[in-house]
Amino acid sequence: MTLFAANLFPGQSSSGIRPLSESRVEFVDYGKGLCIILVVMMHSVLGVGDAMGGRGWMHYPVDFSRPFRMPDFFLIAGLFLARTIDAPWRRYLDRKVLHFAYFFVLWTAIHLTVKITTLPDPSLTGLLNAFAWRMIEPITPLWFIYILPICFVATRLLRNLPWQIVVLLGIGMESFPIGSYGTVLEEFMRRFVYFYAGYYFAPLIFQFARNVALRPGASSAGLALWALVNGLAVFVFSADGKPLAQLPGVSVLLGFAGALALVAVAALLAQNSAMSFIRQVGSRSIIVFLAFVLFMAPTRILLIKANILPDIGSAGFTVMAVALAGPLLLAWMVAETPFKYLFVRPQWARLKDTD
Repeated sequence: MTLFAANLFPGQSSSGIRPLSESRVEFVDYGKGLCIILVVMMHSVLGVGDAMGGRGWMHYPVDFSRPFRMPDFFLIAGLFLARTIDAPWRRYLDRKVLHFAYFFVLWTAIHLTVKITTLPDPSLTGLLNAFAWRMIEPITPLWFIYILPICFVATRLLRNLPWQIVVLLGIGMESFPIGSYGTVLEEFMRRFVYFYAGYYFAPLIFQFARNVALRPGASSAGLALWALVNGLAVFVFSADGKPLAQLPGVSVLLGFAGALALVAVAALLAQNSAMSFIRQVGSRSIIVFLAFVLFMAPTRILLIKANILPDIGSAGFTVMAVALAGPLLLAWMVAETPFKYLFVRPQWARLKDTD
């Protein structure tokens, strides 16, 4: 099955930065797999906890991963950008903007149609109004592919500035108390520094991953120390009633530390095929990202109404497993049908005269 979805972060040139082809860097797929698993885990477990009115054992890994879950996703998203950042604007916009816009528009329509009975106005007019609003304020799981094209364009526009200025600007935005000015502005300000770091420091990150693979013992010890520090910041120390991990300045430090830690974990996993399912999930991460909610919500409702798993943690884990596997099964089922365009961008949605 050959799907666009295997390339959520399409390979990328420029500035003399030439990491290996993405298809040959296994740790990248492992990293994407870890990220999408953590994202689905968060939505599944928190949804189950809210519905069942409590917390379970799965809430602890969700809390633990909060400082680095999305920073690592954006860091990985920028890793191969150097390969295409100097491409002609038409080609660049096709691959980095229209590429994601197609899936965002399509899957926003799908999500809203599925949930039409829950809309304030469950009519065609209400659906169209909701769709128009979601073009400005994206649905929660889809904001990531809304923000990515903005990061691609911003990085290209800023690429000739000294990296120190861009990084300081990004750290300032990440730490700035933006308030309630909408998901797009807030998430861009909080995530851009990680995306840019993935782009600019890609050679160092690739070398870091190689060094980790060469020194598994020392790397594992370093990961244990990082896990201790991250856990203390999340669960133990607090200030003003908030976990230390959420404080300005601390959050960006833990974000970068955790993102590199996940890179290290991915590099170690890539040395052994025992966890290859993570790589398979990572290579098809956009499939999971776009469709997991369609499997997550019904599974949660079924488990709770039938009281199949009264334990909150076990219910959360089960919902997560179904939400991860369901989209992959769906993609396999539609791969040779016209419905493959749920996950493959059709020719008509591409700018002409692009390679």
